[in-house]
Amino acid sequence: MGTDGDEGAAQAGSHTVGPGVRGAVAVFLTVFVACGLLGLEAWPFSGWELFSHVRTAEVRGWLATAVGADAVERPIPFGSFAPGHRGELQVLKGFDGLSPDERRGVCRAWAAEMARVGAGEIVEIVEIRVYATTDPTRGTSTGTGGGGGQGRRDLRHLCPEP
Repeated sequence: MGTDGDEGAAQAGSHTVGPGVRGAVAVFLTVFVACGLLGLEAWPFSGWELFSHVRTAEVRGWLATAVGADAVERPIPFGSFAPGHRGELQVLKGFDGLSPDERRGVCRAWAAEMARVGAGEIVEIVEIRVYATTDPTRGTSTGTGGGGGQGRRDLRHLCPEP
């Protein structure tokens, strides 16, 4: 005693997925799992690195500063640089792995960009310093930094006369 609406619902429910769709889903899942297992970052697939790192009570980072002829040290204003020079985090994270000539080249590029944008009170740059920083969090393993205590800066590289 079915109605036309019931028969339409039964037909829609019995529809099978074609072999092309099954193949596409199989390929997608294979690539998804392979990227995760091999740690590949192939967009749009992820090696699950976004939240896979241990969070400690300290936040580690990098800081680049410029010292002017007045001997005052100021942070480099990366935010005011041209878009091609704003990737300071990626450059600073890999700064240790650069050769001395490559480091000098990066420091020269930063000094030239500071001169181009007119970086505040610094008229003449005497040196550029790169620090590894450690900031205490708010005392939890998932803290956001900037809390609890005094941060530490360790001078890692010095670029005299960039």
